[in-house]
Amino acid sequence: MTVDAHSPGLRAAWQLTRPFELGCFALCVGQAVYLAASFVQGLWLADPSGAPIATDFVNMWAAGRQALEGQPAAVYDVALHKAAEVAAVGHDFDGEYPWIYPPTFLFVAVSLALLPHVFDHEGVDESKDANEWHGWAVSETCCTDG
Repeated sequence: MTVDAHSPGLRAAWQLTRPFELGCFALCVGQAVYLAASFVQGLWLADPSGAPIATDFVNMWAAGRQALEGQPAAVYDVALHKAAEVAAVGHDFDGEYPWIYPPTFLFVAVSLALLPHVFDHEGVDESKDANEWHGWAVSETCCTDG
C-alpha cells in the first residue's frame, strides 16, 4: 500500500516549482565550476608542484587510520594527531586540523580510512613527473568506472 492510497492529495502538495528546480541546477553548476577552477589553480587535491594539499579531509582520514592502528584516543592528542596528518599528506603544513568530534564519529572516520588516500606516498615512482602523478591520481580515484 502506498502513501497515495492513504492521502491522495499529499503528492500534489510536494511538486517542485520550476524556479526551485532551476535554483538547484544553478547550485550544482556553481559547485562544478568551483571544483574545476580549484583543480586548475592547484587548490583542490594538489598544489601546482604536485604535492598534496592538507585540507580538513586529512583530519578525518588520519583519525580513521589512528583508530584502525589501535590508537583511537590519540586523535584527541593534538601533537599525535598532527603527526598522523603530516604522515597522510607526506609533508609538514601550517596549522592543524584538530579532532573535535565525539568518539562515536570515529566509526565514520574508520569507514573513510578503509578507502585509499588520494596520494599513496610510498607508491609514487620517484621518476614520475609531479604533474603526471597528479593527473593519474585524480583520474584513478575520481574518473574510473566500477
